[in-house]
Amino acid sequence: MLLFSPRPGGGDDEASRRLLLSAAEKARAGSYAEAAELCRRSLDSSLDPLDEARARFLLGWLEFQGKRYQPARSHFRFVAGAHPLLSYHALYYGGRCFLAEGDDESARALFDKLLGLSAPGDLAARTLMELLRHHRRRGEAEAASARLAALDSLSWRDPFWARELDYTRGWVKLQQGEMAEARSRLHALWRDHPDSFWAGEAESLLLSRSSDLLLSLIHISEPTR
Repeated sequence: MLLFSPRPGGGDDEASRRLLLSAAEKARAGSYAEAAELCRRSLDSSLDPLDEARARFLLGWLEFQGKRYQPARSHFRFVAGAHPLLSYHALYYGGRCFLAEGDDESARALFDKLLGLSAPGDLAARTLMELLRHHRRRGEAEAASARLAALDSLSWRDPFWARELDYTRGWVKLQQGEMAEARSRLHALWRDHPDSFWAGEAESLLLSRSSDLLLSLIHISEPTR
């Protein structure tokens, strides 16, 4: 979540900014309902367009956390045309809203647009990761491979993604028919990280394609007497 430090001012603008700062503090503490109320009060008194965009973004983020995706998108749509910096984040969370509603194609369109605008900082990696998942869900191995290469070229990736990326690399190799490489990657994930979710996924994939990836079972009979 982005938290804001509105610039100092005076009069009604200053009162609105104080409300917005308080809302950000409440959101940081997990008091989402109180934060949303403070955002709405800030909007009622806001005169500065950038402050309104800040308040709407935070309110949209709070709606997103509460799984109220349509009102969240409405706020993000406003922010995308009103704040040059927050517009990147508004596009990202707008895409996340579509994903949560099961509309993968609308989400993909927003994510592709965000990458086309040279998303700054960690947004590029986060957006590429969402697109990578989109292609994996749809079985689009070549597109997933291209997203993997783009992710690998970045200087930052969330360490939490490591096992998922290992799995996806194995999955891509399997779809491309590179069985030895797929087996090596998936087996290593299953062997080295047995407690991870993605190790379980790797095991399931290995077993589902056992005729391609695993040795045939050897049946050992009792010795004759």
